[in-house]
Amino acid sequence: MGEKKEKKIELIQIGSRLKKIKLHFSYNRGQISKIMGISPITYTRNESGEQLPTTRSIMALHSRLGVSLEWFLFERGPMFWKPEGAKSWEIGLADRLPPELNDMIELMNKIPLLNHSIMLHFQELKIQHKDLIREALETVKNEPAPPMNLK
Repeated sequence: MGEKKEKKIELIQIGSRLKKIKLHFSYNRGQISKIMGISPITYTRNESGEQLPTTRSIMALHSRLGVSLEWFLFERGPMFWKPEGAKSWEIGLADRLPPELNDMIELMNKIPLLNHSIMLHFQELKIQHKDLIREALETVKNEPAPPMNLK
């Protein structure tokens, strides 16, 4: 299978998960796009697999709706995430990431070209090194979850 075809399949799968989220909450296109901080047209492009959602819109799904990033990006684990012992899904991912990743995410949100370049590189890496990624994901699945550093 060609790289372009594999990229398209990945985009369609992410779009399918967006649709599952929308249907789960019984939202219409306008409601979910507002939550994600994007226009309804952009949402339609994301859901149809024409365009990859931005980091900012993915993080909005996580922080506002409790969508698991692991499920959304890799279709692993439950659709929704709640930290152990947490009373709500309001605990943000930024509290658990190293500072340099927070800096990168902030810059990706401010510089669309950086966002798309990093996401494109990530997708290409997944395609070019499928076996390595699959092996790493299997290792992660079989290891106990590390303790979370929640404030």
